[in-house]
Amino acid sequence: MRLLACNETVTLVRHAQETGKDLYTCEAIVGVSWFAKAGTSPGSTGETPKAELVVRIPEELVPDPLPKAGDLLVRGALGEYTGRRSLADREYFYIRTVGDNRRLKLLPHIVLRG
Repeated sequence: MRLLACNETVTLVRHAQETGKDLYTCEAIVGVSWFAKAGTSPGSTGETPKAELVVRIPEELVPDPLPKAGDLLVRGALGEYTGRRSLADREYFYIRTVGDNRRLKLLPHIVLRG
């Protein structure tokens, strides 16, 4: 069995700092699900609508090391990240949470939310 709707390609962009410079590595992952989930967020003037993006990566495609909060996830293939200009006209989000569901017997995967 496979996770449903795993027909998307995403690029995981990881940040590292080396000798005073920012370095970014891009890793394409083919065969994931990407969807938006509508919800609300409490605020000082009441609840406001918000969308949460959710990506599920099947166990056999999980990158090593695991993505972490603060990493960037871009919809589609991205060859190189050179700053926000390289994201023009693309859907993307900064990973807020990483859920590890690989211990499940049926459909093991990780889930990334942002």
